[in-house]
Amino acid sequence: SESGQGINFHAHGSGTNIDSNVLDDYEIGKFTPYFKIEGRDVSNSPVDNVDATYVKVGQMVTCHYTITCNGNPTNAATTRAWEIRGFPFQSKNDISNGYISAGQRVDGYSTGTYGPDGYFLFRIFNHSTYGRLEFIDSNHTGTRNASMMMADNATVMGTITYQTDS
Repeated sequence: SESGQGINFHAHGSGTNIDSNVLDDYEIGKFTPYFKIEGRDVSNSPVDNVDATYVKVGQMVTCHYTITCNGNPTNAATTRAWEIRGFPFQSKNDISNGYISAGQRVDGYSTGTYGPDGYFLFRIFNHSTYGRLEFIDSNHTGTRNASMMMADNATVMGTITYQTDS
């Protein structure tokens, strides 16, 4: 955008840089995230009821999303992750383990493999537009691959904030 365009938070006084008080890199919109079992086709993880929005201010992106499984996914395994793909901007390549968000609510998931005692978090990978929904099992050290927890009508409602290069 052109310098001086956008919302101007003009401050008066000597030595004030007017351009530094202009919010001219602001974007809001919708995007379409989707589930995928790690290493498998998207068709193995059908979804419906997708609702997702984002706000980008400068290099910071905040996404809010709801995704629901439509049918029981195939090819789930304890060795495969539950991936969420299709985020609107590529994440920056600067954090060793990617951007992590504990702001995930998952309803209707299968507790047959790991049980109900734990919680989900989402980790978006560096320099990518996808990440993994991981399960932190209270009876286990570390994270668990969560694709075995995907079930018909399982819903993920989440929020993540991450940084992008653009």
